[in-house]
Amino acid sequence: MQRYIHNAYKALADEVEEKMQEAGIEPLHKEGYNSARWILVDYGDVVLHIFHEEDRGFYNLERLWSDGVMKHRQ
Repeated sequence: MQRYIHNAYKALADEVEEKMQEAGIEPLHKEGYNSARWILVDYGDVVLHIFHEEDRGFYNLERLWSDGVMKHRQ
């Protein structure tokens, strides 16, 4: 089951990366792909996080960024 979940996370990251490349957007940085517990793909203005459920609960990014300020570009 664990292997299936890791493959699903990788497939999701691959699909996002493919669609972004089609739009002419390349990632600035990518990490965690081989372990697939927490895949991070940094596109500069957007950072994609794909978590294993246990890691998501541990890091709780929603709490970490809850006081963040939303900025809009014109």
